[in-house]
Amino acid sequence: GIGDALVAQRVELAGDDDLKVADDLAREGLLVRPGTEFGLPGFLRVTTAGGDVMDLVAETLSVR
Repeated sequence: GIGDALVAQRVELAGDDDLKVADDLAREGLLVRPGTEFGLPGFLRVTTAGGDVMDLVAETLSVR
């Protein structure tokens, strides 16, 4: 929507690749795009949202 932005975040999580991380996050209800789809393996594309949603994304990534 209006005001949303895209960010790419490097994924360095215990040997997981971006495809696996994106799949795991989808199972937890967080939809991100693996960077491999855009020629950026090891990255995730995240569409930013309101503070509550971004807090949930940060919390979920930090416990991996």
